[in-house]
Amino acid sequence: MRVLFDDEIFSTQFEGGVSRYFTQLIEGLPAAGLNPLLPFRLTCNRHLAESPAFAGWRPPRFSGSRSLLRWINRRSSLATLDRGSYDIWHATWYDGRALPHARAWTDKPIVTTVYDMTPEVMPEAIAAGVGNPHTGKLAMVEAADRVVAISAVTKADLVRLTTTAADRIRVIHLGVGDGMLWRPGAPRPAGLPDRFLLFVGKRGGYKNFAGVAPALAALMTGQPDLHLVCIGGGPLSPAEVAPFGPAADRVLQLRADDGTLAWCYAHAAAFLFPSLYEGFGLPILEAFINRCPAVLARRSCFPEIGGEAALYFDPDRADELVDQLGRLIRDEATRRRLGEAGALRARDFTWTKTCEAHAALYRELA
Repeated sequence: MRVLFDDEIFSTQFEGGVSRYFTQLIEGLPAAGLNPLLPFRLTCNRHLAESPAFAGWRPPRFSGSRSLLRWINRRSSLATLDRGSYDIWHATWYDGRALPHARAWTDKPIVTTVYDMTPEVMPEAIAAGVGNPHTGKLAMVEAADRVVAISAVTKADLVRLTTTAADRIRVIHLGVGDGMLWRPGAPRPAGLPDRFLLFVGKRGGYKNFAGVAPALAALMTGQPDLHLVCIGGGPLSPAEVAPFGPAADRVLQLRADDGTLAWCYAHAAAFLFPSLYEGFGLPILEAFINRCPAVLARRSCFPEIGGEAALYFDPDRADELVDQLGRLIRDEATRRRLGEAGALRARDFTWTKTCEAHAALYRELA
């Protein structure tokens, strides 16, 4: 069975959770007896370019390179849809312009994945002037024969906020693999402190970095050797650093490859995920597999993913966050218990299970 994956996410996202998910899916389907089709040979995406499943080329980045790659790759993807030389199309994003090309083949099922319902649940989270990145989502959901939701919370929000029937939606969790696991003996990245809290990903808006910054500043003021390391999300702005006052020089930001990120998880005093809403939360599993104790906002899908392997706090209560982080810093037994529970919990979320669930869905449709 030939499962077509278009270029959309790989032509627009340099790195991130969605493109990591599809890369893992493309890598894992052959073991389930399915043939993933990639109708393009160029990508700007790090995850796909580094995958043995991709035989194409990652050209150098330059001004306008992403737009050029997208134009070239779109033509290839749409031409494949026009020919119907596939069995199932799994759309990688919400570009409704591709739908007319696929609808000519009424016997070719369409699958789409809904990663979150952030614009619908939190419309204020969409930055002014940026526009809704999910513009074509509802059209794609309506056209799809099956919709994959990456958490039960995402499915519930989809059913609650749209007319999508629940029986058309399949919950398939994301996973984590050994590629994100730190191994003893791996070199220590330069410039990282000995004691630090870890924040991963974007920081603006509903990611709630600004909301927890005063609490983190208070904790760090009382712990002169404690740092905050932020991975990804772009350079820290003066407004982001300002709440930390005299501790501002202990707030660091860096862009990291998977090896550096795994080292940070494995050596952090705690991983902090204060987001007010997510569709899943891959960094939670990345922390778990590295036995990093996690403190998560008691919101959205976090209890669904974290279970009993994490500590939780009310993001409206800064004192709860300080208490939970302080508990982890002081209590080695709690850190060890959560680390072991996280590693055990991560076994329930593997990319192999994700691929097998997708393969079963594709076979049902075919």
